[in-house]
Amino acid sequence: MNNTILILILSAISFLSVSCVDPGDLVHNEPAPYCEFIQDDEAEDGVIDETESMIMESCIENAFSTKEEIEENLIGEWLLIGHGQGWFTKGTQPCSYIIIEKNELTFHFEDENIDLTVTSEWEVEVNEAPSGTFFKLEIDSEEKHEAINNTIFSPDYMFSNYLFV
Repeated sequence: MNNTILILILSAISFLSVSCVDPGDLVHNEPAPYCEFIQDDEAEDGVIDETESMIMESCIENAFSTKEEIEENLIGEWLLIGHGQGWFTKGTQPCSYIIIEKNELTFHFEDENIDLTVTSEWEVEVNEAPSGTFFKLEIDSEEKHEAINNTIFSPDYMFSNYLFV
């Protein structure tokens, strides 16, 4: 299964995207061997580039429309492949991955300020609104990070789309 996550968080407009990896490469609650955060203050990884924009558009166009489709597709290993910070584009892309099994999710996120690994139960929450049906990946943990709040799900990608004011 080729999985990719895009997480767009509009607090100043943060964006993360994640790609599928070989399941044998990951060990629960340990940093992924392919994902090492190295701070580079001169990097401009916070800019959403053309490729990331195209992936986001594709994800929206091919989004799943049922909770069952989303849950079936989520099982797997997901690795960060892109990142955008909105107003502050300077900085290094975080190291992040999510391992989703039938009953459990392990989320790892590391940047210059945060080093967090959380293992928790998960569910896809359904929200009905006059403008349509919306979905959100929820975890049962007090140690939450906004990068786990995915809301757009497609066969190959998922990302978050939130505006915090």
